[in-house]
Amino acid sequence: MGRILGAHGIRGDVLVRRFGEAAEVLDRGRALRLERAGHEMTLVVASSRPHKGVWLVTFEGVPDRNAAQALAGSVLTVDESELPPLEEGVYYHFELVGLEVVTDSGIVLGKVTGILETGANDILEVRGPKGEVLLPMIEPVLKEVDRDAGRIVVHLLPGLIEEEG
Repeated sequence: MGRILGAHGIRGDVLVRRFGEAAEVLDRGRALRLERAGHEMTLVVASSRPHKGVWLVTFEGVPDRNAAQALAGSVLTVDESELPPLEEGVYYHFELVGLEVVTDSGIVLGKVTGILETGANDILEVRGPKGEVLLPMIEPVLKEVDRDAGRIVVHLLPGLIEEEG
């Protein structure tokens, strides 16, 4: 559901970049799994609030800046069953990673390896036969997401990928 970017202040607060819009995953008392370098632990949210485009979060048992900084780079997760439902046409990042991306003319571009958050719109990172392709998740490009079929259909606007010549 997010990544800890680093410590903030001296009281053990951390900055968290959320993956998605569901703010309630950071509600007080919420237990989150922290994964880092193959190790897993559970942290409980003591408080959270938006802060300059990210979230400022305090976890129980993280008393100071040193303890908070030790968490930097960690990924925070929750069970999928705990995630709030999303509107039609809105997806959690983990639902898209691994899906095959094909153009509306049938060209296979590869699989989604990640999603970049730019502020304006998210970008699909796709790796396949044409190398890495970055595709904006905007209405003229993103035509269909079919999770059941494991596929995303896109329309390539001019200049999105290098033309073979």
